[in-house]
Amino acid sequence: MKSIVSFKNITLILLFLVRSTFIGAQENNKSSLHELGIILNTVGAEMDADYVSTLKKLKEIGYTCIEAGYYGESADDYYKLLSAMGLKSIAFGANLDQLEDDLGSLVKIAKSLHTPYLVCYYPWNYDWEKRAELISREGAIEAAEKLNSIGKECKDAGLQLVFHNHDIEFVKFDDGSTAFDIIMENTDPEYVAAEMDVYWVTKGGSDPVKQLEKYKGRIPLLHIKDMADNEEKGFECVGEGTLDFERIVKVAKTNGVTHFIIEHDKPNNGIHCAQVGYETLNTIISKL
Repeated sequence: MKSIVSFKNITLILLFLVRSTFIGAQENNKSSLHELGIILNTVGAEMDADYVSTLKKLKEIGYTCIEAGYYGESADDYYKLLSAMGLKSIAFGANLDQLEDDLGSLVKIAKSLHTPYLVCYYPWNYDWEKRAELISREGAIEAAEKLNSIGKECKDAGLQLVFHNHDIEFVKFDDGSTAFDIIMENTDPEYVAAEMDVYWVTKGGSDPVKQLEKYKGRIPLLHIKDMADNEEKGFECVGEGTLDFERIVKVAKTNGVTHFIIEHDKPNNGIHCAQVGYETLNTIISKL
């Protein structure tokens, strides 16, 4: 018996396949974008008081990823706790001096947590309070060399090193360059990427969107932190400040960012900031 398929039927089949592929791509994109994270200093007081209950609350809010070290007796036990809750560790790290002095121990913790990213939160060897007066072009080149070295060891261990910025990386030197540019241009992309903090980029006088476009593919992690509408331009819960996150997220998702990580350094109520931050980002991502 011959099977006869009309042109109309072929057209319908093709349209169905195209539509299914498009919907599937949309769903995959939404799934990856909805893996919103939070760095646990945002709920530091709550974690110190009762870390198990706090983690449960973060999961209930909707978070799937966290950034921080471990709580409890061991990193292995903490990993099991996170897994049982449906949470995963996305990043963990330390300052440059700690990475230089004890990288092996930090790598071991990261591996126990099954964390893909090891973070250098402060790529300088001088005091925070003196950062503005001590930062230099030569210092940035030296920082890049150190990050390259650490990054190679991280890659050999199956981890990706990322460095976290603050405001000073965007202060312009006499030749118009910035420390952020120097570090990015003098590090091997295989060894070093960036965890960009949008608050500190803005506080330093630059534009997060321009940095995302300029360094497409080298900024997998984005710290989402808001700026208060006051003279000090201090921290604010995400969604309650002045930064245009819809503009930032729209560019970030097409320039290589894989995880958005909510942060507030000194909240009065960490759970409140976690809640409104998640709702703000989730609403934005759902519309894109």
